[in-house]
Order: sequence, then C-alpha cells, then structure tokens
Amino acid sequence: MIMFMKNIIFGLYFVFSLVGCAGTYQMKASDSLSSYNAKTVHVINQGGNSKDMDDHVARALIARGFKVSDGLPTQTVPKTDLLVKYTDSWFWDVTMYLKAVEVTFYDRNGNILASGEYNNHPFFHGYPEESEVVQKIIDGIVEQMGKAKLQKQAAAKP
Repeated sequence: MIMFMKNIIFGLYFVFSLVGCAGTYQMKASDSLSSYNAKTVHVINQGGNSKDMDDHVARALIARGFKVSDGLPTQTVPKTDLLVKYTDSWFWDVTMYLKAVEVTFYDRNGNILASGEYNNHPFFHGYPEESEVVQKIIDGIVEQMGKAKLQKQAAAKP
C-alpha cells in the first residue's frame, strides 16, 4: 500500500512539474500581412521597469534582419515600415516571473498586421527566460509574414 501511494505521489509530481514548465503561445495575422514588405522597424519602448524587455524586443527584431530604432511613446516616431509595441506583465512567486507578454506589429497607418502572445500558466507556472520568449514570438510573427507572402504568390499563379 505504501509503495502504491509513493507511485501515485511521484506520478502526480511528475505531471505537475511538466505543466509548470510550459506556457502557451498564440500568433495572429491580418489579411493585409501578405502584401507587406518590411525592412525597418520602430519599437515603442515601455521604459521604466520594462527596460530589459525593450532591449529583448529590439534584439529579437535585429536577429531577424530588421533595422531597428526605438523610443518612448512621447518621442517623435521616425518613418519606418513597421511600428512594434509590446505589453508585459510580471508576477511575484519567490522571484519575479514573466506572466504574459504580447507583441504587436502595426503598419505605417496604425493598422494591426500581426501579433503574438505568451501566457504563463497561473497556478503551475514556469520561470521562462524572457529573451527566449520574446524571440519565439518575433520568430512566429516573421514566419507568419513569410507564409502570407507565399500564399499570396501561390494564389496569384494561374
């Protein structure tokens, strides 16, 4: 009986530890994404206690080949192909951890082209490396941009 209980406890611990390691990602893209060609990006920084996230977003975009400028929302925005904004949310549990982040790409007119988000599970959360989370979101959005272009090209062929 004791061995049976140990096996159940170990099994539950194993399942809960797996759940705690995973957050969820979701990517969305608008129909106009297929006609968009972007090389320059301006990141609207959050400043304050999100300074590290400002840097993570800029680095993730640079890693995907974009020329990046950034600034606070009160500053004049230079003419670029895309505007990128993000929101992040943090919680405390022994240490601060990333609860959620959303990155949104806008065209020059302020229309949403694509967005990606990460949500950490509230009860069995993990302690993700925020730079990796942001990179995965940016990679997902850029991949969506490429897929949208390929679909548009395929639809245009007779």
